[in-house]
Amino acid sequence: AEYMGVNGRREEMSTTKTDSKSEGLLEQVSAEKVQHNGRVLAFCRIFASIVGGIVTGAFGLTGLEGIGMFFIFTFISSFVLFVKADMNPTPYFKSSMDVWTGNLLGGMMSFILFWTLLYNMIHIY
Repeated sequence: AEYMGVNGRREEMSTTKTDSKSEGLLEQVSAEKVQHNGRVLAFCRIFASIVGGIVTGAFGLTGLEGIGMFFIFTFISSFVLFVKADMNPTPYFKSSMDVWTGNLLGGMMSFILFWTLLYNMIHIY
């Protein structure tokens, strides 16, 4: 099994099995790496949403244009992660859809926070 290591490098996990005890340990390590990848995905999603919110607020976009920018930034960040996983995210995440939908709501909240903050700082005050 593979997992995304530090700095986005792919790393191989040892798959030698000597007994049932080591097999259980291997499954536990795999689960830990998948959870780590989920946390990294959440961090990337929130970071991209913050950058997108800042850009959207600075450009003064409002309404549906601003919400459209959220989906554009989300798609771009998801696509980059999908390509980084060699277009097969299944070994790295619980589900292949996690790359596209994982932590979407948390990213949206961060986007709206920074979108309104920057819009108000630049265009209202």
